[in-house]
Amino acid sequence: MVLVTDGRANVGIGGGLGSEDARVWAARVKAADVRSLVIDTDEGDSPIATARDLARLSGGEYVRLGRLEGRSMASTVRQRVLAAPA
Repeated sequence: MVLVTDGRANVGIGGGLGSEDARVWAARVKAADVRSLVIDTDEGDSPIATARDLARLSGGEYVRLGRLEGRSMASTVRQRVLAAPA
């Protein structure tokens, strides 16, 4: 699974904090043993539910792109998929 995020959450599913929903789903991804890659598109440091936190909670790999551009994102994903053990 590839998650592209700035790490900031809006309104949650039930109207609460979206950051809590993101943490819950990240833990579910890990529990289901789903391989994940979290691509951080944030230009600053978000204090709540950062992309790095979501990668850690999901057991996934964290990558911060210096520039959000389709080719660099596709290349990053391709490299990680090809490098991963089968």
